[in-house]
Amino acid sequence: MRTAKRSTAFLLTFLMVLGFLPGLPGTNLMASASPPKAGSNGFIAPIDDNVPSNVVRIRTAAELAAIGGVQNTGIYYVLENDINLTAEWVPIDNFHGTFDGRGFTINNLFILNSSNRQIIGLFTQAEETATIKNVGVNIGLLGVAANRQDNSGIGVNDLLSAGGLVGINNGATILNCYVSGNVSAFIENKRGVSTSSAGGLIGRSNGGTITNCYATGNINASAINSNLGGGFYSSAGGLIGISIGSIITNSYATGNINASTHNNQYGDVNSYAGGLIGRGNGCAITNCYSTGNINSSSNYNRDSSLSSAGGLIGEFTAGTITYSFASGEVSSDTTSRYSGGLIGLASNSIISNSYATGRVFSSRYAGGLIGFVESGTITITDSYSTSTVISESLNDHGSWAGGLIAYIEDNTNMTLVNTFQYAPNIVGENIDSIGTPPKPETKTINATFGSPVYILDGVPFEAQAFTYNGVAYLPAAFLARKLGIEAVWHASTNITVLTSGAPVDPASAVAPPSRPAGARSITATFGAPAYILDGKPLTEQAITYDGVAYLPAAYFARTLGLTAVWDGVKNVTNLTSK
Repeated sequence: MRTAKRSTAFLLTFLMVLGFLPGLPGTNLMASASPPKAGSNGFIAPIDDNVPSNVVRIRTAAELAAIGGVQNTGIYYVLENDINLTAEWVPIDNFHGTFDGRGFTINNLFILNSSNRQIIGLFTQAEETATIKNVGVNIGLLGVAANRQDNSGIGVNDLLSAGGLVGINNGATILNCYVSGNVSAFIENKRGVSTSSAGGLIGRSNGGTITNCYATGNINASAINSNLGGGFYSSAGGLIGISIGSIITNSYATGNINASTHNNQYGDVNSYAGGLIGRGNGCAITNCYSTGNINSSSNYNRDSSLSSAGGLIGEFTAGTITYSFASGEVSSDTTSRYSGGLIGLASNSIISNSYATGRVFSSRYAGGLIGFVESGTITITDSYSTSTVISESLNDHGSWAGGLIAYIEDNTNMTLVNTFQYAPNIVGENIDSIGTPPKPETKTINATFGSPVYILDGVPFEAQAFTYNGVAYLPAAFLARKLGIEAVWHASTNITVLTSGAPVDPASAVAPPSRPAGARSITATFGAPAYILDGKPLTEQAITYDGVAYLPAAYFARTLGLTAVWDGVKNVTNLTSK
């Protein structure tokens, strides 16, 4: 059971180290990694043409079904064509060899678990000697569904694991694979310890490496105690339900995730939901992301119950996350409930160059990046959140919200380096200000108004520019709206959110009043408001003068997709939309 108390004495090393780019802190992100994306053939990486000469070729569903077992250790299987399944699939047991899909697909996979199996997927288990690569799995409309009920009441301990590709990965190598379609795991037990885990690619991964893989289906894991109590746990992840000691690289998931537990009596009742991983321990995650919406819930209203939801990972312990992000909405509910834009519940981990943008809601702890940090050591570097954060208390338990982290336990050793929150809105009874960007600075400067002149798509720009320290500035909200980009200023946090594709009429843009042309001294505020464009903070500081916020013109124009060409002879800059 976890109990929380208001953090007052944790050790916090808060280093405001500026990034390599000038302007706002916390924005030198994703500089050396680009998010993975499937190509036109459905795979993230190219299909390698090199295969051994001595292989076993698979052409039919019957041949595919026969490749399991320890006797096939060291055998290289090659898929020669797509296989369209016409009957409920009986999973391949305990795979030990190499399976190379060669870019082909297994279609209409469905498992209704009529055989009452506890571990299901195209493969039940992939062992340490196994490699599975270059195969796509398209789950049929009936889905991959593991269902198990034990109504004996004699205290049976059950583990249920469902994955689109592999039920349980015991250290295998999974390369360049994908799964489309829905996966679920449902367990009901009157007594004993029950765990249900579901993942789009893998239900549970005990070690091994997962590289260049993705899953696109919706995932659901649930556990119900119908009578006498016990421990009940459910974990759902877009890619992996539970991951222990795995290395996950260049992979992603896009489906919606739900984990739930229900207990009528007593005992631990925990649910974990994550866009990529439901529950992770000792994992190394690099260049991964998730975009689906996440929910974790439990109906058991006691301190021994827990629900944790994270945009990327529901619970994360003793691992590393690098160059990764999450953009889906996150929510959780029960007495101990943790929601985080990236991680719901975190301890003893290192996070770098990562961010979250989705709305975060909880009825107790809601954080833009992390909902709740347990005692231990946490280091977060070059990361940020732009999530709207809402925590609304149920049953008078209190609520905590933070643009970066909602709550940090006592005796936590936390280091933040160049890590900040840009939450447009934060709602909660107790609001944590950790990660707040440096305060804006007001100073007197010399500025030249009316220089240079700007032309947008051949039409003289209505709004006046000014030049300071050799850099020209334009009114930010006006230029955005002229291009049909929504600009909304949030007064409580002094953040302006820019959203492209919003229904904004460019004609509604109203230019700020012109000032007399020429050079003069003005008093301006640097660093406010902060700007977020489609979920990412802008790297250059705004300058606010006389109630109007300006951004460096050439930088801002190019950020918005314009070309900017300055004619030095005429001192005219032509902006052209692409």
